[in-house]
Amino acid sequence: MMIAARKPWRLALLGCLPLLAGWLQPALADEATEAAAALQASPEASPRAGIVKLVNGQAQAQGAGAARPLHSGDAVQANDRIQTGPDSAVSLMLRDGTTLMLGPSSSVDLRDFSFNPTTNQGNVLISVLKGTLRVITGLIGKTRPESMKVTTPTSTIGVLGTDFIVEVREETPK
Repeated sequence: MMIAARKPWRLALLGCLPLLAGWLQPALADEATEAAAALQASPEASPRAGIVKLVNGQAQAQGAGAARPLHSGDAVQANDRIQTGPDSAVSLMLRDGTTLMLGPSSSVDLRDFSFNPTTNQGNVLISVLKGTLRVITGLIGKTRPESMKVTTPTSTIGVLGTDFIVEVREETPK
């Protein structure tokens, strides 16, 4: 409660996560199967790990080159850093059907992603640097949960469930 009293925006952010998820989830549900099929159809034709489904506000990706703004339909690759601005959110769908939803002022590295749609085998390694991330696992997390990991600056999360939220707060010096 002391955190809430000193930093009311944190409570507001956590209170917005169900709303954000509720806002993004219906829009994703209609397109999820179609997008996953399109991404799986030609895995060798593109090195992309996934696709941007929705952007609310400002979001950008930074890979090997300069930072680029993200819009619906843009590709994301393994090793991209995805960042959202204040009052912004972005939803991504990886090739295996995994859905990632980043909240405001978040920074997430898609450190490793590989997926074979024939065998449904692959690896997912996501690093949450700051902010909030909701994950709804796809085929990799459901069939081989040991192949999906989410790290934070202080921990590693092994995926056992299919839907979870991670929050990383920036620590202030004492």
